[in-house]
Amino acid sequence: MKEFLKQRAYNIDKYNNEYRFYQVPTSLLSCKKFKKMSPASKLLYAILRSRQNLSIKNGWVDESGFIYSIYKVEDLSELIGSAESSIIRWKKELREHFLIDEVQVGMTKCNRIYVFDVNTSNTLEDEKRMYEAEEIEEKNTEINGQISIENFVQNSNNLSINQSLIEEKEKANYEEYEKILKENFELERLKKSEKEETEELIALILDTICFKKDYEKVKIGDRFLPISLVKKRLLNLKKHHVDYTLESIRKAPKICNIKSYLLTSLYNSYSTFNQSITNDMKDF
Repeated sequence: MKEFLKQRAYNIDKYNNEYRFYQVPTSLLSCKKFKKMSPASKLLYAILRSRQNLSIKNGWVDESGFIYSIYKVEDLSELIGSAESSIIRWKKELREHFLIDEVQVGMTKCNRIYVFDVNTSNTLEDEKRMYEAEEIEEKNTEINGQISIENFVQNSNNLSINQSLIEEKEKANYEEYEKILKENFELERLKKSEKEETEELIALILDTICFKKDYEKVKIGDRFLPISLVKKRLLNLKKHHVDYTLESIRKAPKICNIKSYLLTSLYNSYSTFNQSITNDMKDF
């Protein structure tokens, strides 16, 4: 072996101490079930899976004995060198393939991230059916619990209210909001570059409004606003609001927290865009 290469060759100490590697399961690459996943989401899976080593050292184990990880979006963004909106989109891919789950534990705490092993024995469609079956069972349990707590003393008005709440929960799902936003932003009519930018904004909006409890608040600028108000405003945005937001961001100076800035700009675009139109009309 040449001398200059000896300095780069691995010995046991160097192998154990100098480098850390992220391991991607071969089945994640070879199994047909995961073929439509982006390479970036598979890398993210390897990073989150490796994070469990730190979780064990820190004692991040829930009451059921399952390991969870804590990893901020901005930290993942810095590590990978990609936009925070891209991290959000890749995490969505992992959730859709039942490779991770996120659980909120409070307004001021980071989400718990649970990483699941790569299952090749079930198809994605089978897992979706199992997921939906458990969702229905949980809702039925919740409904039965409400009835038992009130000792079956409910009049027709109360039953009507409960039914409305159930229907509202069924509507408040990721797929429905995604469809609304894609239609509002005219996604299918956009050019490739515009489409990618808009998809990142949609991912940001969905991550904001779909993983919050009804009583929680969302930070917009320096204010904490009710999730119901933020959800209503963001779901009513149209393509011209997105165009206005992106144009404003391109003109802005260096932005430190792009996710927060984007979210605030989108929320405010509903009023600032309309105000700018009003001001323009005054000139005529």
